[in-house]
Amino acid sequence: MNKHFVFAKILANLLDSKFSIGKFRFGIDPLLDFIPGLGSVISLLLSLYIVWVGIQMKIPHKEIRQMITNVVADFILGLLPVLGWAGDFFFKANIRNVKILEKYANRKILDAEIISG
Repeated sequence: MNKHFVFAKILANLLDSKFSIGKFRFGIDPLLDFIPGLGSVISLLLSLYIVWVGIQMKIPHKEIRQMITNVVADFILGLLPVLGWAGDFFFKANIRNVKILEKYANRKILDAEIISG
């Protein structure tokens, strides 16, 4: 398995769901919002790394567009006071994007098994 793919999974978990309070799971993404302006940019750059991993994995353009849409939506939502912070608890763009990567990786493994026999 690709080391960047493994790191993308770890990063998505750290950003979106590493911690929990009761039933709510969250990562450092909403905490980064406490750094005015810069926090959203840091979160954006980390999220774009996961998109880059998808590009390196050569996943289809449709999925790359969906991943970029998830990142942009999360970034714009994060710019909104209070609502953006709450949105980080519910719209987990990085986890969504890793699921897209996993779906493609699993499909690629299955295709290789079918071809090999």
